[in-house]
Amino acid sequence: MAHIKRKTGGTMKEKIKEAVMKVMGEKTGVSFVELEWELERQEIPYKGTYSVCIPSNPNVIMWSNMSDEYAEAIKELIFEDKQIIPEQAPIMVYLMDGRALSYPLAKKLGYQYQSERWLPVVFNKGDLFEL
Repeated sequence: MAHIKRKTGGTMKEKIKEAVMKVMGEKTGVSFVELEWELERQEIPYKGTYSVCIPSNPNVIMWSNMSDEYAEAIKELIFEDKQIIPEQAPIMVYLMDGRALSYPLAKKLGYQYQSERWLPVVFNKGDLFEL
């Protein structure tokens, strides 16, 4: 039986998805900072003015200062492609990686915050909807 290899390249969003999944294939508990290190290594632009928020509360931010393509790629990998799962992480993960957001921390995931808060997350492979 012939082996079919997916063509690499394509849109910037697809390149970002491929880079994210490369990191996800190498380890678990991956922070946004670790994803950005891979994007930098591959010279893929990822900085911009977009944020990825918790759908049930847009004031709870998982990460910000992202390009439109980067934010869309992460959103699609979680909700459409169903390949990665975000999980709440200790802020130490980000402090050790050397980058953190300057928002107050979101302490309760279900709480409806009235101002912007940061919820540090890490990613693992899997389908959020099969939990």
